[in-house]
Amino acid sequence: MCDSEKKHPDERTKFEKELEVDHKLRTKVGENLLLILERIDHFEKASVLAKVFAGRLRGDIDKDTFYKLGTAINNASITDLRTLEQAYTKIASYDPKAGKLFSDTLDYATAQSLFSVGLVGEDGYMETTYTANELGSCLLRLLKHG
Repeated sequence: MCDSEKKHPDERTKFEKELEVDHKLRTKVGENLLLILERIDHFEKASVLAKVFAGRLRGDIDKDTFYKLGTAINNASITDLRTLEQAYTKIASYDPKAGKLFSDTLDYATAQSLFSVGLVGEDGYMETTYTANELGSCLLRLLKHG
C-alpha cells in the first residue's frame, strides 16, 4: 500500500515511464487531479495532495491508495491534517491499563473526525478506542518524504 523507501533519484518508476509515453494516460491523470483539486476547500490541502501525488510518481503508492488519500484529504478538516502526527503520537501513548479513558489521550471529536475520513481505525469493547491505521501512517510517511 505505502512504500516510502528511498529510491535513487535517477530511477524512474513504471508509472513515470507510462506517463511519458501514453498521452491518454497523461490526460486522464491530469483530469483526475483537476477534479480532486476542484473539491479541495483549503489551499494548504493542495500542498498535501502534491506530496501524495509525488509519492504516486515515485511508486511509493498505487493508484487506489492515491485516490483513497485524495478523498481523505478532501474530506478531512485542515486542522486534523495539520495535527495528524500529533494525534498518532497521542494514540500511541494510550494505555488502557492505566485506568484512564481514551478521551483523556485524544479527544473524541478529533478521533471521530479522523476515523470518518479513514485516517484512523477503531477498536474496543467497553470503550471505543482509536488506532493508527495503514492509510493514515502512509499519509504521514508521504508528508515526511515530501
